Amino acid sequence: EWDDPVCAGSFTEFGSYTLLPIVKLLGTKNLKWHFQSVLNKNRVDSYTKVLFSCGDKMAATKTGLGIKSAGELTVSGTKGYIRVPAPWWKTRVFEVHSEDPRDIQVFSNDFLGEGLRYELGDFLYRVRGHSGREYKLRPEESVLMAEIMEDFLRWRRAQ
Repeated sequence: EWDDPVCAGSFTEFGSYTLLPIVKLLGTKNLKWHFQSVLNKNRVDSYTKVLFSCGDKMAATKTGLGIKSAGELTVSGTKGYIRVPAPWWKTRVFEVHSEDPRDIQVFSNDFLGEGLRYELGDFLYRVRGHSGREYKLRPEESVLMAEIMEDFLRWRRAQ
């Protein structure tokens, strides 16, 4: 977790979880990213923030070892936002907030299984108003997540 400068660190440990909603929401085309990390004496990241952009869309993810955080997911838009309480990777409830702070719609779903990919994909599918089928991680999304992780490892070695 802390000592191996090749495989250890917060982003290698937790990055794949936080990349899922970003890749699902922003897509795989023209996605750009920038890393910021706090490195220990072994050049292992104890905290990493990644900023993403794709046209006029943006996202950020933060991972940390020994760092405390709420662990919720927020998707912001021009007319409101969606809030998924912690732990968002085990979605049971999500809230849709509009510009009127009194207008909060709460949705509760019974997800089958414990797979993070299924839960996130099904959550997005249901948010879009669909039901009745699984929505899985596509090959190009998986490849992009691996590319981001490889880019992070190259970037960290160069620091």
